[in-house]
Amino acid sequence: MSRHKIPLHYRLSVRQTVPILAGLVGVLLVLVIMGYLYARDQIVKTARLQVAQLVGSIARQDDYSRRWLERGMQSVVRLASTFPDLPPAERKEEDKRMVAIVSDERGRQVVEICLLDEQHGIWRRRYGSDGVMNGTSRALGPDWTIQELRELKAPVWHKPVVGHDRIITISYSAPLLKKDQSGHETVTGVCTVSLGLPWFADRVRSFSSLENCMAFFLTPDGHWTLPPDADSQLENLKKRMLQRRSGEVNVTYNEASYLAVFMPVTDYSLLMGVLIPRANLFGSLDRLARLLALVGVSILILAAYSLHRTSNRLLKPLIPLGDLAARLARGELEAIPDPAAALPPPPFPNEAQRLRIVTEKLRQALHQRVHDLALIGRTKERLFGELAFARTLQEKMRPPKLPPLADLELATFIHTAGDICGDLYDYFLQSPRHLCCVMGNVAERGVPAALLMGRIGPLLHELLLSGLRPGKALESVNRILIPTGTDAPFMVSVLASVLDLDTGAFCWACAGQLPPFRIHGNTVRQLAWTGDIPLGIRPNEKYQEKNIQLAPGETLLFAGQRLLSQVGVEGSLYTEWRLRQFLQNRTEPLPELLRMLYGDIRATLGEAPQDDLTFFAIRWKRGTANPAKNEDKEEDGGDALSAASDLGQIQS
Repeated sequence: MSRHKIPLHYRLSVRQTVPILAGLVGVLLVLVIMGYLYARDQIVKTARLQVAQLVGSIARQDDYSRRWLERGMQSVVRLASTFPDLPPAERKEEDKRMVAIVSDERGRQVVEICLLDEQHGIWRRRYGSDGVMNGTSRALGPDWTIQELRELKAPVWHKPVVGHDRIITISYSAPLLKKDQSGHETVTGVCTVSLGLPWFADRVRSFSSLENCMAFFLTPDGHWTLPPDADSQLENLKKRMLQRRSGEVNVTYNEASYLAVFMPVTDYSLLMGVLIPRANLFGSLDRLARLLALVGVSILILAAYSLHRTSNRLLKPLIPLGDLAARLARGELEAIPDPAAALPPPPFPNEAQRLRIVTEKLRQALHQRVHDLALIGRTKERLFGELAFARTLQEKMRPPKLPPLADLELATFIHTAGDICGDLYDYFLQSPRHLCCVMGNVAERGVPAALLMGRIGPLLHELLLSGLRPGKALESVNRILIPTGTDAPFMVSVLASVLDLDTGAFCWACAGQLPPFRIHGNTVRQLAWTGDIPLGIRPNEKYQEKNIQLAPGETLLFAGQRLLSQVGVEGSLYTEWRLRQFLQNRTEPLPELLRMLYGDIRATLGEAPQDDLTFFAIRWKRGTANPAKNEDKEEDGGDALSAASDLGQIQS
């Protein structure tokens, strides 16, 4: 069924509703968490900003008050500096003038004058802005000592004091100096002006108008100057304020949760803190977060229920098909019940039917595939068995070992690229003192070559064993291979030879086969090519014979054309020149010599040969002779070349 024919509600419920719902819930939760954290951070920043504005307002008003006090104190200091020289009667008039000056100034102002009397005592006089003059021995400002009074040379500001009424008082002291006749200044007293700042309490009160909000101060030595009056519940807050100087921290005070915001007050060496109830700050935000969390959980439950319903609606019709697929996976391909019988009505018309048909076709295809694989397996097993039998049969068809001969050494080597070898070699005694040697191969490989060689080998063996010359034996085999009136379908290269063990006379005939190599000392020759074509091409072909005389100790190496046509890694070839170089001055026993030759071939090619490779060698050892005096030429003047002369021709 095409996509556009599927009902819309089915597509929405299956492909859109569940993923979109899950995605929206996830996005909503992330946004709620991020919004909640951001809102809390903004609320804390706002509270901190309000405290900073309060501290800044205090600093600005304080700066104005200090400058006003420094200017207004000049007249007070000038008048107070005349007190030490006045008699007691005149001091009363000056006291009235001082009271008038102080009462005319604004603010809650108190002037205290400390003078050194003749007995080196301290005389104090206090003047208030309310017009009251008091003589008292209690110091309003610093508790001056005689030594401190004499060492005071310049005006100085004192630490502010905050009372329980939240009124801060600042004090300013100036020395009273008197010059003698020599111009030397002597301290005669000190004038201290203390100014109360009622606006400070107004600032704190305006901020504290928030519900349950509390402002307080902490001195550098750890004393509360306003409520909460050293409450033991706030000891941890005191430690935090003294360590960090500025910040915010959550505290519990009177079984309520507060956010404490604190920072230093400029130029006062005080720390101001504000306790703000967390319910006032985060109450609305927490209620909103709980509401959103409830909504999110409800949406999750709804999404889970929707997913459950949709899954049941989709999967219930497919459960029988799932069971069918499981049975197919277990290999139960034969007796399968009709899956449509257990199916409930499908969500839309033909979908389940199409699934059943497709599954049935899959079952049939799997059944046929399993049957084919079983047939292929049996065929391969039979072929492997036949190849193993052919290999065993071919090994048994190899020539048996010769009886021990004192004047002859013989060795063979076979490398099979596949399961069976397509090369032919044979050696046997034609008579007690005549050795027949046969070497050949077919222009095919594998089983066809082995079958053809299995026919040619016994023919040559019987023909040579009957006493035929090598050339005549090849002509007879050639006539047998070519049926009368048809073209020859095979090409077989064969070399047949006979060695006289008494005289060393060697006679051979070649049908397209590589002639053997003649090895004596450092001289390596290849016997002459007879120019005859392989077997199986022309029915009346004549094969010539060649004869040479071997010297005692001379070796003949028989090999096929494949020896000099092996291709290795990166196109490397094993050449005739390489073979001649290897065979020079070889005195090892023939089995070892052939193994070394195979190792040299592998080293040159870089890997094992990819084609069948067969070679054998015979060494005639009758008598002893000088190799230089036994270099017989072939009867037709063949190419008996030494390895040295061949190397010179290649290089030139």
